[in-house]
Amino acid sequence: PSVNASSSSLFKDYGTISISAETKPESFDAFFEAVDAMVAEIIANPPTDDELTRARAPMIEAYRRNQAGNSHWLGQLEGLAFDTSDLEERLSYLSELESITPEQVQEVAKTYLRSDTAWKAVVRKGD
Repeated sequence: PSVNASSSSLFKDYGTISISAETKPESFDAFFEAVDAMVAEIIANPPTDDELTRARAPMIEAYRRNQAGNSHWLGQLEGLAFDTSDLEERLSYLSELESITPEQVQEVAKTYLRSDTAWKAVVRKGD
């Protein structure tokens, strides 16, 4: 299973969140039910501090490792060469990630993880 989120740098407040898994056809319904149950749980109850720490720790560690290399900073400079408007956002990314609260996660889930706007798709390997 995997989860991915991306936001648009061109369109304010636009992005996607996707959840996927490679599974047997007979497990498709169970996958969708499990996703729906997880979404319902996070909407009803914010994650615990421990759950949030364990979820974001790999992202924080990966970002810190990236910052140790020149390629990270060259990438940052490349983007800023064309548009400096998000300089503060780039510099504050790590501190903002570390300051997210369980209640903020719950609020985002309530706002964006809505069944009335969700798309569900199944991709099957051809015979």
